[in-house]
Amino acid sequence: MIKFFRKIRQKLLSENKFSKYLVYAIGEIVLVVIGILIALQINDWNEHRKDKATEHTLLIAMHDDLLINIDRLNNDIQIEQNTINQANKVIQHLDERKRYNPNLDKLFAEAIFSPDITISASSYESIKFKGIDIVHNES
Repeated sequence: MIKFFRKIRQKLLSENKFSKYLVYAIGEIVLVVIGILIALQINDWNEHRKDKATEHTLLIAMHDDLLINIDRLNNDIQIEQNTINQANKVIQHLDERKRYNPNLDKLFAEAIFSPDITISASSYESIKFKGIDIVHNES
């Protein structure tokens, strides 16, 4: 293909047809520009496709983290509710001015127990690192 264009160029120059050579040169430039524009369009499309895939992956990870956090918090709520119940039993025992009972040791231990609340935020940190503008899906 390159030899073909080279022969046309040499033929036009050897015949002193400068105007035809100029039209040929402009046509060749236009072809190169069109090729570059097509390559840029393909590159933009590919980048957009990659961004969509990344967005989808990050949103799924965030959804999974939220489900895990909900389970953890529900479990922590149950533990805290148990702690409140045990503390109320201790308070009731003290209000009634009952004598010391060895069962109170267990109630005291359970009344002061409070779990550490752990929340998974790794997907949120990933989205923050990549840039929140990567997420276009509002739902």
